[in-house]
Amino acid sequence: MHGASHDFSSFAVIPAAGKSRRMGRSKLLLPWGKGTVIETVLATWRDSHVNHILVVVDETDESPLGDLVAGCGCDVIRADAPPDMKASVLRALKEIQRRWSPRDHDAWLLAPADFPTLNATWIDTLLAEHDPRAPRPLVPWCDNRRGHPVLFPWLLAGAARKLPDDSGIKGLLIDNPPREIAVGDWIMFAEMNTPREYQRLKDHFHQEP
Repeated sequence: MHGASHDFSSFAVIPAAGKSRRMGRSKLLLPWGKGTVIETVLATWRDSHVNHILVVVDETDESPLGDLVAGCGCDVIRADAPPDMKASVLRALKEIQRRWSPRDHDAWLLAPADFPTLNATWIDTLLAEHDPRAPRPLVPWCDNRRGHPVLFPWLLAGAARKLPDDSGIKGLLIDNPPREIAVGDWIMFAEMNTPREYQRLKDHFHQEP
């Protein structure tokens, strides 16, 4: 992890407390490359210019996930069975506020943990496009679709805590329209929720030159 010389701080928020019910086993512990999905994802974040990486895991999970995250040099936040992704995100934002007291123009980036094809260039492009003087959400844009990660200015952390129960974190983008940044390719939209999707994505990825 090696934050760039930006005049703002940046925080990656990685929710990793899901149950992987459709996969039938932990997606994040599946093999990918020379390690696992979660190790690949975190290596990409570490290759980017983000300053801090926080991963939220379920403290009742008895798998080695938390230890793998810590072994990658990232901050592990152990939450008590968060019911959904929003709960995990809010737990991470609370920890960021407690430890670093970010300024309004600092940034937090959100992306799923089961995203092994994430590219550090996409992350760094968003960081480069973030304007601390006029902070607003940024989303990658490709093929007329929005992808991941999403960059939020820290000033929206408070708004995240006030979202209605039936609204996910994406609800922040309704009242705070993002700027869309042309970056990425179709791979950012690939799903990895079932064994078949995982195998298809893995086979394609390893066929790339």
